Amino acid sequence: MSTKSHGLDNSKCRTTNGQWAPLKGSVSALTGVASAFIAIFGLGLATPTSAAPPVEIGHRHGELSGLVVYLSAGHGLRLRGRGAAQKWEYQRPHINGLREDLWTNSFVSKYLAPALESAGAVVLTPRERDMNPVSL
Repeated sequence: MSTKSHGLDNSKCRTTNGQWAPLKGSVSALTGVASAFIAIFGLGLATPTSAAPPVEIGHRHGELSGLVVYLSAGHGLRLRGRGAAQKWEYQRPHINGLREDLWTNSFVSKYLAPALESAGAVVLTPRERDMNPVSL
């Protein structure tokens, strides 16, 4: 059964080649921002083939089972100025030896997201959670 949210069809997922693949499982849990994020970015939920197979959404057990949590660790660098004067700078100043812009995503990736996942939630983040500087 398909549920509609923000004009998106939550029963399907767009693959990286633009194809749509059906979702199976807890589709009703994918609403609002989470479904938009999945529909736009795909999250690797479906394989890009001409006949994409159905995507299984696993069931997690715990107090937060069935919930989709969207975490945006929003601070970081911003581009300021124009032309030759354009440069990247942090949004927040140093306070007591720490710069909040550098630690927000680290805290979410290392501690908050894994804690929510261990409690049963599906966690979506717009920023990369892999802290490995070398891409494979």
